Amino acid sequence: MKLRLTHNIALVSLLILVSQFQLKAQNDNESLFFDDGGISEASNMVKVGIFSLAVGDLPIYYEGQLTDFISIELGAGLQLNYYISAPYMPIDINPPVSGFSLWMQPKYHFNDQQFYGLLIRHRHYQLTANDVVMNDIAVIWGFTYDLTGHLIIEYSYGIGLRFLKDHDNLAANTFDYNGHKVVPSMPISFKVGYRF
Repeated sequence: MKLRLTHNIALVSLLILVSQFQLKAQNDNESLFFDDGGISEASNMVKVGIFSLAVGDLPIYYEGQLTDFISIELGAGLQLNYYISAPYMPIDINPPVSGFSLWMQPKYHFNDQQFYGLLIRHRHYQLTANDVVMNDIAVIWGFTYDLTGHLIIEYSYGIGLRFLKDHDNLAANTFDYNGHKVVPSMPISFKVGYRF
């Protein structure tokens, strides 16, 4: 009886050991067929703003995925020596000598291609006589399209408010708030990025 029990334990142990090798072999074969090069696990993007260059801003953006539905985009850029204002809000600040921009946008992705965001942007223009500071806050709706596994295009637009400080040469459709002039803001963005 004791010999038979030992024999059964050895047989069960051998079956468990063999089944472990079979499971590992199946997992290895599965990874050959379902390997997408890590694209499905990519959760970071680096982007450049194409429309921003047209209006005198040279930004670079980083977007990191926080959860399956929430990401945050951070950006920084240099103000170039020209500025083109939006037609709905003419601002005469040409030519800026230098400056910088900062950008933060939390995003909620409600599917693979569409998102809502809250844009918070700061732009500082250094002029010869004085400085102009613009702070925007806007609600954004955007679309992301995968061109290849890693290359993406992103388009977004929104509506919000722009707070300007130390600037008097504005259109008449402004109002004052705590020493700032407040005007509508309708940001439009077109970005090209790389997912990694």
